[in-house]
Amino acid sequence: MWLSAERSYWRDNSTVQDFATTPRIYLGVMNMFGDPTLRFSGTELPGQRDIAVSSPAACCGSLTNNVQLQPVLYRNSAGDVYDGALDLTTSTGAPKAKGSLAAYYWNADSTMQAVFIGSDRHAHELYQVNGSAWQTDDLTAVTGAPPAALGSAITGYAWESRSTKQVAYLSGDGHVHLLQVAVGGGWSQTDLTAATSAPVATNNSPLVGYAWESGGSEQVAYLTSDGHVHELYWNGSGQPDGGGPGWAHIDLTQYTGAPPATGTSLTAYGWDSDKTKQVAFVTADGHIHELYVSVGGNWQTIDLTQTAGSVPANIESPIVGYSWDYAKTKQVDFVSADGHVHEISVSTTRGWGDSDLTALTNAPATTGQISGAGESSANVAATGQGPARTLSPDKTVAFPAGDGHVYTIVTTTSGSSLVDVTASNGAPNRW
Repeated sequence: MWLSAERSYWRDNSTVQDFATTPRIYLGVMNMFGDPTLRFSGTELPGQRDIAVSSPAACCGSLTNNVQLQPVLYRNSAGDVYDGALDLTTSTGAPKAKGSLAAYYWNADSTMQAVFIGSDRHAHELYQVNGSAWQTDDLTAVTGAPPAALGSAITGYAWESRSTKQVAYLSGDGHVHLLQVAVGGGWSQTDLTAATSAPVATNNSPLVGYAWESGGSEQVAYLTSDGHVHELYWNGSGQPDGGGPGWAHIDLTQYTGAPPATGTSLTAYGWDSDKTKQVAFVTADGHIHELYVSVGGNWQTIDLTQTAGSVPANIESPIVGYSWDYAKTKQVDFVSADGHVHEISVSTTRGWGDSDLTALTNAPATTGQISGAGESSANVAATGQGPARTLSPDKTVAFPAGDGHVYTIVTTTSGSSLVDVTASNGAPNRW
């Protein structure tokens, strides 16, 4: 089993503190002299992730009761990335990871990958082709892209219908850079901020990218200093404003009249069961809000906390949203003030509701970190490079507890169960 997740607490290089205590800072240089390459501080914020859950990988991962489980990867406090008990940093010779970690499966090339920013401020990739030995690449060096900002978030995703995979990060001037490769091709890089004349991201902005197969687009979302949610998107059939194919920009907060986001929590994904895409964020009162649009429709906004009758989220903890097309649901998972993992979900046949997954499974409280994934129809669809496969019937939420172990709550249509990933894999503690 693999784990990769987002961080919901602060941390330094040696100790772990609960998200309710003093913030932790890792080694970095504060921007004191206006150097654009040092615009971002080295502060690691709660919205950054060092645990990540990928969609199920047909090539690899583990089976429980004949169910293909979501791979889970994690980074320890020393910057080593683990796949269960396997130290990927040591085995591949990759540099230590700093900041966020993201993981995803690329069905078109039967490849599992994890991406992170290294201590050299380069975007690095760990990848495994069809269950073979893990390898590593320096994507910044390969593409000639600029170094990442200190403390930059990173995101990665596959666009199966185009047989491509993408990695996005922030440079020191607040620009969003996209690295992209197709099956059998070479890596390229694009400065999306410059290409769209979009405003720069705020200091330590979260960053999330994904493909929306139903709408035929890919997009990257981020925050600006006024708390607005911005989306950079590409639609090969032309833009809604009448423009031609290519990258475009929209201020979703301004367009929908939604309240400004607070903190560093942001999540976005496509839901093919309902042909929508959505972005979720947290406001100062701990409410989770969603911005959503259907194919051919207009963007709308909804207060999910109020609609579902849920409790407020801890604003220093990340949130994670994803689709689970096997059960035709979408959900947003978050951490409440008592360290419980809650899930707000909706299906194509029922309205929004809240579940306390911690109470439901008698799980230990999380220290703040959380990640999760289900599987979308697009992930298993036939591509030009491979056949279709069966949708995974489970979804997974991953988190660390106070004992240093990583746990998952695995849900099928029959119910939810708790798994101690650290104990079951004989893996080292997360810190």
